[in-house]
Amino acid sequence: MQDPTAMEAGLAILYGTFVKYASGEDDNDPTTISKKELAKLLEEQLPHLGGKEMLDCLMKNLDADKDGTLNFMEYCAMVTTLSMCLHMACETQCE
Repeated sequence: MQDPTAMEAGLAILYGTFVKYASGEDDNDPTTISKKELAKLLEEQLPHLGGKEMLDCLMKNLDADKDGTLNFMEYCAMVTTLSMCLHMACETQCE
C-alpha cells in the first residue's frame, strides 16, 4: 500500500480528532462533541486561539441544529472557518 499524501493524512487526522473528542467521557453519544468536549479539544489542540470566549462563540455560531453539541458536519464547518481565518491572517501579515 502506498503512503498517504499529505492531504489524505490531514483528513485522517481531522476525522480522528473528531472521533477522539466525540468519544470523550462527557456524554454517551460518540457521534457528537459536547461543549465540555469542545473545551477540551480547544485546550489541547488549539491552545493559542482563545479561551472561553472562543468556546462560546464557536458553540453559538456552529451548532446549527441548536442541540448543544457539534455533529461531524458542524465540526467540519468549524475546521473550515478556522482555516479561512488562518488564511486571512497570513494574507494580512504578508502585505
